[in-house]
Amino acid sequence: MKIEFVPLQDKSDSIRAYYSMGEYMSWLTARQKEDLADRIVHLLLRARGNILGFDLSYSLGTDLCDQYVRKKYWKEHLDARMFLADIAFTTEQRENTTADAINCVGEALENLGRFRDAAEVYGDAAKSVSDAGNRNGLFCNSGLAFKRNMNYEEAELAYILSLRAKWEDSSMGRNLSHRDTVWHFSNLMMMYADRGRKYPML
Repeated sequence: MKIEFVPLQDKSDSIRAYYSMGEYMSWLTARQKEDLADRIVHLLLRARGNILGFDLSYSLGTDLCDQYVRKKYWKEHLDARMFLADIAFTTEQRENTTADAINCVGEALENLGRFRDAAEVYGDAAKSVSDAGNRNGLFCNSGLAFKRNMNYEEAELAYILSLRAKWEDSSMGRNLSHRDTVWHFSNLMMMYADRGRKYPML
């Protein structure tokens, strides 16, 4: 929807414009008014999110994404997650924040059924982060997405890289719990089971 702002010539023009907008809004349903408000916020954040600052932009954007998920507006949700990730990078946020933003982009892709694209986004991000904990989570998500797309060899590699990152995370002074270890091996075992059902000769 394109909105053009025309300079008002006198007070009567202002009154007409006010009542015209009021009349227009009266024609809309509550859902349409809500969608219009969401669209305005979406366009504002996409165009000026960096200027508004990260905290405000991310807060507004997260609320917007929650609305899109509730309404199942998956394409709009992906677009919003992508510009929020861009804001996180351009405002040079901490790695944990940018990794979380990338995770959200991957989840948005999965909501659209684009599992391979999501897996590649997770995997590329995992290769670029320095923190082993973030790398572990991103590789794990990559493995899950590859498995959902039935790319079993890529899923196996991603799970192994995730497990290695978890061990590295433990060597940096963090605890490697038995639950985490079992979780990662369970991912591998379930992947092998799925592959066996699809390829019974393997």
